[in-house]
Amino acid sequence: MRPSLATRVILALTVLIMFAVGLVSLTAFYTHQRMESRVIDTLLKTEADRLVSRIASVSPTWDVPFVRQFGPHLYAWGESDQVRAPDMPDFLRALPNGMHYIEGEHSTLHIKIVDARDGRFYVMYDAVETEALTREFGLSLLLIALFFILASYATAWKLAQWVVQPLQEVTDLLARWAPGRPRKQDARSDERGRLTEAFNRMQDRIERTIADQKEFAANFQHEVRTPLSIIRSDAELLRRLPLDSPARQHRLDRIIRCVDELNDALTSTYSLSQSDDGQRETVSLQTIIQDALSSLSEEAARQGLTLHIEVDPACHATVNPHALLTVVRNIVRNAIRHAAPATLSIRALPGGLSFTDDGPGIPASELPHIFDRYFSQRRKDAPAQSSFGDSGIGLAIAKQTCALQGWQLEAHSPVRDQRGTAFTLTFDTTSPRAPQPAAGDTGSATIT
Repeated sequence: MRPSLATRVILALTVLIMFAVGLVSLTAFYTHQRMESRVIDTLLKTEADRLVSRIASVSPTWDVPFVRQFGPHLYAWGESDQVRAPDMPDFLRALPNGMHYIEGEHSTLHIKIVDARDGRFYVMYDAVETEALTREFGLSLLLIALFFILASYATAWKLAQWVVQPLQEVTDLLARWAPGRPRKQDARSDERGRLTEAFNRMQDRIERTIADQKEFAANFQHEVRTPLSIIRSDAELLRRLPLDSPARQHRLDRIIRCVDELNDALTSTYSLSQSDDGQRETVSLQTIIQDALSSLSEEAARQGLTLHIEVDPACHATVNPHALLTVVRNIVRNAIRHAAPATLSIRALPGGLSFTDDGPGIPASELPHIFDRYFSQRRKDAPAQSSFGDSGIGLAIAKQTCALQGWQLEAHSPVRDQRGTAFTLTFDTTSPRAPQPAAGDTGSATIT
């Protein structure tokens, strides 16, 4: 079973601190041991030089042996081949001059041998107490190291809980937001496994929701398109019959026009719901604009809106055509509702499109809210009736569609002489080049 993230953090920090404390303790113990050995060696050398100097000033030869004990562990002997020190250990005589270290049963013997008079002088120190103190010092270091290791474990446990807590909170939040049984292959008890399992359940829920939405859109389109087709067919049949009133003919034409617009809206909505953002096509911007205006031109003419298209037929962009149709239609509908009577100019820009009208413009207090859903403010001098409702969601739909496609839609008002409104649509992919009409082709058209 894989250890949890908290356990791994605890082990990592504890091992790291254990290594650091152990290294410091070993270094301190080794340094202490070396310092004690050097102090003893310095003591032996100093005592040997002092005693030899004093003895040499008395007589040049050994007449009697020199035997002294300075304290419980420091000894000195002086002798020659003819005069032997009776209490000196025999193994010292076999050693050459210099400093020697002989390991005893419980301690180390430090021995300094030098020439003196007509023989040699021996100074020996038994480091039994010093080494006992060294062992006590090492034991103290060990206890201190164990204390810090245990303290580091407790600190690491607290730190691990503090570090892992946000991850656990996110995991619990995802688990509550996406309830359900965990997958068998994701059934793990560590933090990573729980987070992965909760994320997978959330992903499954989102995928099911998207699938349900697509299925609903398909069913809705099928259920609505059938009665719309019946309404349009009946309206066309009635229009072919002799009518005693021009008003009835006008109403039938309006019914057919509204049915066509509903069919176009259904097609765009269904296509957007069934396709991903990445499914794009390279299309002619002029063709898209003309398709969008085909069902709006008559209403624009009735409201007094002149549509002026300044887009070169050779101007292309790689976009989702259904999304672009939705955005263009809603911007033009907004101009019909709020700018007419006026002129709406549609131009190609490097990287997008611009929609500029010379209507009354948008008040500064309302400009920040025009993309809000259900925000609508009809002008007092606008026509009382229109084929289009005034629900205030057209620009909100256009803005949301742009957000889904990664486009940018901005509005500016006034444009010139305290009048007019300009909408700028910027694409996020291959930008259309600025139109350069060929000779004899102005690249523009006016619909009145």
